[in-house]
Amino acid sequence: MRWFVGLALFAPQLPDHTTLARFHGWMRQHVPDALFRDVLTFLDRVDPEDATTTPQIVDTFAMQSPVAPSVSPAALLRDLTLRLVWLLRQRGPATLTAALEALDLTPFTHPKPARSAAARHARLQTTVALVARVVTTVTAHLDALDPVVHPLVRAFLADLAKVQADEL
Repeated sequence: MRWFVGLALFAPQLPDHTTLARFHGWMRQHVPDALFRDVLTFLDRVDPEDATTTPQIVDTFAMQSPVAPSVSPAALLRDLTLRLVWLLRQRGPATLTAALEALDLTPFTHPKPARSAAARHARLQTTVALVARVVTTVTAHLDALDPVVHPLVRAFLADLAKVQADEL
């Protein structure tokens, strides 16, 4: 992140790691491909190679960062669903907001730690069932959505379906 924003690695008065991690999270949420494109441009400049025959580089920092997308399919489904619900609570019609309020999202807002394979499996089952209820509730109200919000909600629904198809 320091390199990306143009700061020297060992200069005095650098932002601390929490500031950089928050910036990394903001970038991931608002312009997720900016850092990736900048890194690719840099690599092409310093070591131009044919991408079809060159091994690919993996950003291990982003994989282990606390702002990384998720550690499991259940966590990814929870994060996507909570973002969708948050959007609809802010911009959805009152009927949909009321329907979402009726759902118990406690397993998503206060997930219990799963320390065994059986507990992780149970948490995944609970997650998938709750995602299905949220998707059903939202889908029933799609026609009532604001035209600006509608494509965002459709994108969330597509992302949820993709995670379930790819990961489960």
